[in-house]
Amino acid sequence: MDAASEELKARVRRFWDNEPCGTRNSEDAAGSAAFYRSVEAHRYEQEFHIPLVAEFTEHAGHRVLEIGGGLGTDGRQFARNGARYVDLDLSRQSLEMARRGFAIEQLPGRFLHGDAEHQPFRSEAFDVVYSHGVLHHTPDTERTIAEVHRLLTPGGKAIIMLYARESLGYAASHVLGRARLLRLRRKMGREAFNAFIGLPKDYRGWMPTQTVINNSTDGLGNPLSKFYTAGELRQIFSRFSQVELQKHYVPRHKIPVIGSRLPRGVSLWLGQLAGSFWYIKAVK
Repeated sequence: MDAASEELKARVRRFWDNEPCGTRNSEDAAGSAAFYRSVEAHRYEQEFHIPLVAEFTEHAGHRVLEIGGGLGTDGRQFARNGARYVDLDLSRQSLEMARRGFAIEQLPGRFLHGDAEHQPFRSEAFDVVYSHGVLHHTPDTERTIAEVHRLLTPGGKAIIMLYARESLGYAASHVLGRARLLRLRRKMGREAFNAFIGLPKDYRGWMPTQTVINNSTDGLGNPLSKFYTAGELRQIFSRFSQVELQKHYVPRHKIPVIGSRLPRGVSLWLGQLAGSFWYIKAVK
């Protein structure tokens, strides 16, 4: 990999070290039992589809690798249901917080620092590889999927979430995200703003679309987010024998007036039509 890609990956690592995914969703002291409970409650309230697609209860005794486990919220579901769980994460801070959450519940699990593009495991080491909203943040996503395929046993399953280009969220980020960034640039000043979002210090042109997308998904300063069409995903996962695509998630809390009142059934239907998340279930 070239130096530019390695530097981008280092920026991704620093971003998630500074704020492991989900930490902003609790007002309790970070690392406390109450913190992990409230993070978990918030996650499955806002993204209630996750237990429907993640198969937490179906892998007792299976060797499950999660790539980018964050705070370990989904990982604890696998472990509670008897999976032999391993978490590989680029963010050391996330790993430490995930390990603490497991320790509080006295759940078994292994936690390894590593790079999704260069996995440290032998081939056919896992029955399931799970990754939720992680692999679109690494420069060479295609390589990570090749690694997932290598790591799975014959007949093993990958359950991967990646951002959907054909979605309301992607369309909104172009308009609303750009407007928010333009306001921030006026507030911060051009040079400070450019440094914050990763543009050259003296950059003055039209804000690049990729920069807008990056900063409109997982927080300001996010170095990289990629979105995929169904056709692109079928190509990336073409080495698998079976591939199923499901779409989910409309952020109800961001819809004015009626969002919080939408029944789950309606939200699920909208997510399947124009949701922000692709779930790829691929069998080796």
